[in-house]
Amino acid sequence: MISKDKIVELLLGATSSSVSEALGKEALKNEETFFLLKEIVEERTQPQAWKAAWALDKATEERPEKIDLILPWIYDFLLIEAHDSSVRHLMKLLLRRPLIEDKAGLLLDKAIVWVNNDKASVSKRVYGIELMYRVCLLYPDFKYELRSIIDDNLEKGGQAGFLNRLGKLRDKLSDDSM
Repeated sequence: MISKDKIVELLLGATSSSVSEALGKEALKNEETFFLLKEIVEERTQPQAWKAAWALDKATEERPEKIDLILPWIYDFLLIEAHDSSVRHLMKLLLRRPLIEDKAGLLLDKAIVWVNNDKASVSKRVYGIELMYRVCLLYPDFKYELRSIIDDNLEKGGQAGFLNRLGKLRDKLSDDSM
């Protein structure tokens, strides 16, 4: 098993995705490594925190069910985390799993702030709108509010990636199958 100090050392020396991928593979083999990566994220010391989130992201691409070990924590942590890269990787994890209804509401409020903040990173805005869409699938009445948010943001303009995602979600919401 790899120690926490060794993990931090590897993360601090990492300049490519290869370290995150290697740590992700180790986390799949050894649950203790998985939880050490989570602990490093939780400490919020940058840059190792976001790099640890990246390793968890890499690990759970292959085995998304592993996310369930920390899923409630991800919801709670995202309510306080502001670092763009940490948020990006943790939102990817969260969106790989079914929403936890009683946790999604609080995070929905945060996502609305991200989406409507022109200065927020593209990743926060894209993953925020994706979370809002997923909530809409649980609560179809939210569709009208989400359409309004999408229309407002399309009208304002902005980053191409975000506008592209808005357009795709707008098309899905226009589909009467919802």
